[in-house]
Amino acid sequence: MYFNCGFLSGASIPHKHMQLIPYSSLYGSLLPVENAALTIEGKEKMFHLPHFKQIKHVFYDLKQVGFDCLLTDLLPEEKEEYFEHQASLVETCYTQCLNYLGYKYSHEKSNHQDYNLILTRNFLLLIFRSRESVKHPENSKADISMNSLGFVGTMAVKNEESLEYIKQLTPIGVLERLSMTAE
Repeated sequence: MYFNCGFLSGASIPHKHMQLIPYSSLYGSLLPVENAALTIEGKEKMFHLPHFKQIKHVFYDLKQVGFDCLLTDLLPEEKEEYFEHQASLVETCYTQCLNYLGYKYSHEKSNHQDYNLILTRNFLLLIFRSRESVKHPENSKADISMNSLGFVGTMAVKNEESLEYIKQLTPIGVLERLSMTAE
C-alpha cells in the first residue's frame, strides 16, 4: 500500500487516497526495499536504510510490534476486533514516524511537508520529499517524475530520454534529488 501526501510526493490525483498493489503481482517476491531492510541485522524497530543515507526517511519494523496482516485462522467473530487492533498498531507506528522526522501539520500549503508512505507486510516507510520531479538541465523530455513506488524499487519512465537520465544519475541519485536531505 502506498500514499503520496502532497503534490511534491508525486501525487497526480488531487484527492487523498491510498493505492494497493497485491503481493501476488510480485510473483512471490518482496519489493527491493524490503529485501534491503530485511538484511539489516540487529535493527531497532525504527531504523534507517544505509542505502538511503542522504534521504530523510525512517523505517518501522512492524513485526516488532506484532503486526500480522496475514493471520487467517481466526473465527469470523474474532476478525473485526483483530483487524481493528492491527489498524491501531499501524496508526501508532505511522504517527511515531511522522513525529520522529519532525512532521508539522499545517493547512497552509507553504508550510506543508510532502511525503511518501509505503506499507508492506513487514515495514512502514516514510520519506520526506523536496520536489515532485528531477528536471533535466537541457531536455525537458528527459525529466523524471516519481511517486512512492520509486522508493520501493520500481521506476517507470515515459521515454528513452528519461531512462538514460536515470542511468546517468543512478536510481539512488534520482531518489536523493527528490527527497529532503537527511540531517
